[in-house]
Amino acid sequence: MVFVRPRCRRFGEQWLRQQFKDVHQKFLASELAADFPEYVRSLITEWDKNCHLLYEYWDSKPPTLVHGDSHLGNVLEHADGSAGYYDWQCLFRGYGFRDLSYFLMSALTVEDVKQHEREIFDLYVNNPEGYGVKVNREEAWMDYCLLCMERFDSCMTSLTQGGYGHARHALERQLRTLTYVTQARDIRASLDKVVATGTLF
Repeated sequence: MVFVRPRCRRFGEQWLRQQFKDVHQKFLASELAADFPEYVRSLITEWDKNCHLLYEYWDSKPPTLVHGDSHLGNVLEHADGSAGYYDWQCLFRGYGFRDLSYFLMSALTVEDVKQHEREIFDLYVNNPEGYGVKVNREEAWMDYCLLCMERFDSCMTSLTQGGYGHARHALERQLRTLTYVTQARDIRASLDKVVATGTLF
């Protein structure tokens, strides 16, 4: 895995960061964001200023191979009922909970989040623990929650850049989920803590 670059050193990273900055401004000026709670608008503004510090923080975490664009639309189902990912052009070396958060924020409704999210998270954590990998569940959960900003970026990008083939109603559903999650989990407080101290713990 050493030949796969980490997030902050992957090819095209600087271009992507500038694209996201442009997207943030365009999204905040759009009709979609006009009725957003002030909390969420402020969160996007602070994320825009400080996301590079979060990328560096996540790059300091135990790495694995990350798909990089693990949304629901990039999932395939085999005849036996098992599933997998395709479209691996965005892969990088990073924190594994990034792919989980990115996927679930693309797939779950607000009601799904309330009823099933923590159960899914625990099932995900059980797998590496079954192979002897020690996971600090509370730390992983906090990181997982904060990592929702990665999916928020991609959702805002799709909505402001023509959709990239994603159904509009699906993107708007994701916005509703992300709006709920960021407020319910006080993601702004987590972001501010990493910016101030370099860690959530």
